[in-house]
Amino acid sequence: MKRPAADRLEAEGHALIAQGHELLAQAAQARAERREEPTAADDLVPLADTPLDARTRRRLEREGRLPVVKLGRRKFTRRSALAGLVAETAAPTISTASSDDPQAAARDAYANLHHPGASPRRKVG
Repeated sequence: MKRPAADRLEAEGHALIAQGHELLAQAAQARAERREEPTAADDLVPLADTPLDARTRRRLEREGRLPVVKLGRRKFTRRSALAGLVAETAAPTISTASSDDPQAAARDAYANLHHPGASPRRKVG
């Protein structure tokens, strides 16, 4: 496979991943807005079973972005709180690269995915 074709495919793959993340965030936001009261599907989840590492969990709890209920020695949170957190942190990705340069588009998609809100890179040379 030629290098430009591989770069184009990689850029398209990153764009698809970014679109998928955006759709998941929109779905989580729609679910969070749709219901205000806890339901059976919005049960408590053990905080240790969430995909967040301990340091991130503590930071989010301290900032008040992840409401936590302590029952005995274990901490729990609601599924809707986790869904809201996903919707809050997922920002839509906008490619600032030219569609003619697949490498730049892939770099921008990767940078937006892993470092949202970072300033765009300057063109070198």
